[in-house]
Amino acid sequence: MERNGNVYTRVTDVFWPFSGMADIDPYVLRNAAERGNDVHAALDAYIKGLGMDLEDPCNKGYIDSAVEWIASKSFINNPGRFWEDELLLTGECDGIYKEEKKLVL
Repeated sequence: MERNGNVYTRVTDVFWPFSGMADIDPYVLRNAAERGNDVHAALDAYIKGLGMDLEDPCNKGYIDSAVEWIASKSFINNPGRFWEDELLLTGECDGIYKEEKKLVL
């Protein structure tokens, strides 16, 4: 990923060798990534109170389960992508919610 003329490494890429995902069929992994992108986009909109636009209705079960779980949480607005300029790393969290006096990633 590029920013201000620098190339940043995604945190996900750093963790990849330790994830165990290298052994998963690339087709299966690609489908899971697409499903995850669809579900995350819909849930981000839901948390922000913007409604939900789910691209693939096959993902409704994931959404229904997450909405039930989210109901008991107090999410804060997603701060967006983080950029670490010295190490040239970047990453974006899926969500942050308040639990008692702490924030949970």
